[in-house]
Amino acid sequence: MLFFTYALQFDKLINEDQEDVTGNILIYLHYLIIFVISLITVSIKFIHESDANSWFAVLCLYRGIGLFYLGLLFSTHYNKLQFKLKKSTIFLFISTTLIGTISCLIWSSFEVITILTFIIVSINIDWLVHVNLPHIKKGILL
Repeated sequence: MLFFTYALQFDKLINEDQEDVTGNILIYLHYLIIFVISLITVSIKFIHESDANSWFAVLCLYRGIGLFYLGLLFSTHYNKLQFKLKKSTIFLFISTTLIGTISCLIWSSFEVITILTFIIVSINIDWLVHVNLPHIKKGILL
C-alpha cells in the first residue's frame, strides 16, 4: 500500500513542466524512500522475533512510516496545483500515525501490530485518494 502511494506521488502527481526547477530534491527523496522501505522491512522482521524488543521494533516501524510520509510531503512541492496537499491531510497522517504508534506500543503482539498498521496506512491512503485528490475520480490522471 505504501508503494501505491509512492508510485502515485512520483509518477502521476508531479508537474514535469516547471520552469527553473532541476528536480534534484526528488532524486534524494528516492534515497529516503528506499531507506524507509528497508527500515520498515527490518522492523517487521523484528516484530515477529520473540527475542527482539517490541518497543524498538514498533518505534522503528512507525519511524519508517513517518519518514515515508515526510518524504511524500517534501515531494508535493513539485505537484501540479490541483494536487497540493491539504492541511487536513497532513493532520490526519500525523494523528493516525501517532495513534497507531501508541496503540502498537500498548498491544505489542505481532498480529495486532500488523493488522493495526495495515488499518492506519489504509485510512491514510483512502483519505489521500478520495479527499485530497478528488480529481482522480474524474479520470484526470489517465
